Amino acid sequence: MLDVLTACPECDLLVRRDQLSFGHKAKCPRCGCTLYHAKSNTVENSLALAIAGLILFLPAISFPILTLTFFGNAKEDTIVSGVYALYDTGFAGIAALVLLGSVVGPLVRLILVCYVSGCLQMRYYPLRLVQYFRWYHRFDEWRMLDVYLLGILVAMVKLADLGEVTVGIGLYSFIALLLVNIMISVAVDEDHFWNRIEQGQGG
Repeated sequence: MLDVLTACPECDLLVRRDQLSFGHKAKCPRCGCTLYHAKSNTVENSLALAIAGLILFLPAISFPILTLTFFGNAKEDTIVSGVYALYDTGFAGIAALVLLGSVVGPLVRLILVCYVSGCLQMRYYPLRLVQYFRWYHRFDEWRMLDVYLLGILVAMVKLADLGEVTVGIGLYSFIALLLVNIMISVAVDEDHFWNRIEQGQGG
């Protein structure tokens, strides 16, 4: 059986990848950089965070993020209304990218994490589980919630000169959803997931 090698992110040294016990870290023998580490309760934590993210998702995209009051007139904006406004003003391509990066991508990613970790938790190993976990990695590249949040903060600063800006519950839910997504990236132990899938499907 061929050894599995991993490259050090700092000095590019190729190191044989060994199985670690929970809580242990593998360090590069040349520069001391952490290569990978085994996380405890990774399946349970990933499942709990994915469920929390799905619960937060609906208020994050449907409740008002900002309310702008201008000369007595109040206008509420949500993520969905922002996408529609881009489309309505002729920016269909940008609207599609925003929809993919802020709604579709994060939602599919949460569903995939919830499904894969739920299957592992219940010791259920369907044939497509490998494919679904690969899809998780592909959608992870489209995780743009932090970029969208930065755009919201910039808009808040600029709109503050035009009228009164009130933060809505949607923004708080959106920030919580962003934090949950970051925690999922930390909680998912890819080596452990792949090993569980391989063992469950009979190698």
